[in-house]
Amino acid sequence: MLDSQIEDFILSLPTLDVLRIYSPPQMRSLVTTHMVVRMAIMQLHIAFADLEVTAAIKCLSASKAIIAAFKVLYDEQPQMAADCALFAEP
Repeated sequence: MLDSQIEDFILSLPTLDVLRIYSPPQMRSLVTTHMVVRMAIMQLHIAFADLEVTAAIKCLSASKAIIAAFKVLYDEQPQMAADCALFAEP
């Protein structure tokens, strides 16, 4: 149930290839939303990834989508993406 609701929400988002038409703040917000939603999928399925192939595939697919979203952000605004890296370090 929750999985299908997350998938429906993802389908309601603009696709990554059209995000460039938005202003930088809107694009940043949409990219962040794409990343957070994919992370929710990973959180939901990671506990079962060792036991179920479907769960592992969903985790892998979500991680690839996060990387693709970050690439959109980096391609458009490399300095902003570099600034994000500063906050990611421990």
